Amino acid sequence: MTLKNSNIPEEMMKWRAKLGQKINQRGFHELFKPIKKVGKGNFASVYLVIKYEDGKKYAVKAFSK
Repeated sequence: MTLKNSNIPEEMMKWRAKLGQKINQRGFHELFKPIKKVGKGNFASVYLVIKYEDGKKYAVKAFSK
């Protein structure tokens, strides 16, 4: 991995760009149905969700602002 001027690894920047097009806080409930909270930490919670598009279950980490 190479580092850019912002000290963020290039691979992370690619993921951020790709995921940023797919999901954000506003579009989350249009894409996923939350089922239950499965974990909690100091800065984030993890939820079990179902994606409306394919019916598959996923774990999603939601960060507190």
